[in-house]
Amino acid sequence: MIYTCNYKSPIGNIVIKSDGENLTSLQFLDRPDNICENIDIFDKVTKWLDNYFSRIPSDIDFPLLPNGTIFQNRVWSIVKEIPYGQTICYSDIADMFYKKYNIKTSCRAVGHAISKNPILLVIPCHRVIGKNGQMTGYRAGVDKKIKLLHIENKKV
Repeated sequence: MIYTCNYKSPIGNIVIKSDGENLTSLQFLDRPDNICENIDIFDKVTKWLDNYFSRIPSDIDFPLLPNGTIFQNRVWSIVKEIPYGQTICYSDIADMFYKKYNIKTSCRAVGHAISKNPILLVIPCHRVIGKNGQMTGYRAGVDKKIKLLHIENKKV
């Protein structure tokens, strides 16, 4: 069973999904309904989002279950460790991937894995930028990526 919650953020509607125990998806999507099914994880996720948009960095105290390949999950585990308010580039992640897994990968492969991230913000792929500070693609749009970085007080 998949449960859904709609969260109104200052930069757009967010649809949160869970299997009842784990956060499985968090995406910027326009949804006309304002439903939020009553399960415990949604209370934790919406509190985390409230803190995030209030510029209060908080620990993630709920389990994540992103649906992806082994490679994607490994890349996402690295992205999840990018500190609040900091950015790194795709080549940095490729280097970190090699150090952690002893497997060489390309910036392009890293970028493709990041583009499939189903749990935006919590797995903070908005903190991954191009070489020389270029604002590159973001599933929700580069404009939202820039707004998220501004929320984190990152000058872009």
